Amino acid sequence: MVNFTLRVLSRPDTQCLPTIVRNFGLEDTLVRRAKDFNILLDDVAITDFSYDAEFSRVVELKQVAQQEAGRSKLVLMKAELERRAAIIRVEGETDATNPGGRVDATSLLA
Repeated sequence: MVNFTLRVLSRPDTQCLPTIVRNFGLEDTLVRRAKDFNILLDDVAITDFSYDAEFSRVVELKQVAQQEAGRSKLVLMKAELERRAAIIRVEGETDATNPGGRVDATSLLA
């Protein structure tokens, strides 16, 4: 009997990778493929994984766009809070100068 340890370095065709992962899972596919050559795989570990430059650029652009959208949302929220504060301030000043009557502050700010 011969015992040996073997480390196989292989990679799937990158064009087929989404289909492989979606349909079978990467480990199952590699185990089945190795069996075609009478090799039994006990474990499969991905040791290095990277995207091409174009994909990385697109992901980064998406992250930047999400951050800018979040920033814009905060600016709108701040403007709304400032508007509400101005209304409350004008109503307070109006109540102080005209204790008997009530004035709609939104009409004063328009």
